[in-house]
Amino acid sequence: MLDILSPQIGLIFFQTIIMLCVAICLKKFAWQSILSFIRQKEESYKVAINEANEAKETVARLRVVSEGIIGKANERSQRIVEQALATKQAFLEEAEQEAMAQKTVLMEKAQKKIEQAEVEAFEQVKKKAGALVVKTAQKLLAIELQAQYTQEKFLQKLLQESMQEQSMKGT
Repeated sequence: MLDILSPQIGLIFFQTIIMLCVAICLKKFAWQSILSFIRQKEESYKVAINEANEAKETVARLRVVSEGIIGKANERSQRIVEQALATKQAFLEEAEQEAMAQKTVLMEKAQKKIEQAEVEAFEQVKKKAGALVVKTAQKLLAIELQAQYTQEKFLQKLLQESMQEQSMKGT
């Protein structure tokens, strides 16, 4: 068991020679290609990192631009909503004013019709009252004019009153 932990000098010598031969072969044939492959990979990683950084910056710029566009769109939509509300309010006020104007016109028409109906009713009452007065007067006159003397006297009195009324109207 101690042989494994303490290698012999020949083994170390041959292992060193083999290692040097492998290193020389690698240096002569593969070292340059391995180094160039590693450099190419390193360069591709650098390019990828640069492109990722550029993409990150582009995304950040686009995010700022899109936030600006979204902010402008929000402001515009807010203005549109405010304009719509103002238009709605103006429309409602205009409709209310128009309704009030129509109400006033209708009220005036109704008032005129009421006044006209009152005048017509008053005229009818006057006509009926006049007719009633005339009928009553006829009956009274018929009763009063039964006597010849009373009739002549009454006719003279009516003629005098009629003349007086005409003279008053004439003046």
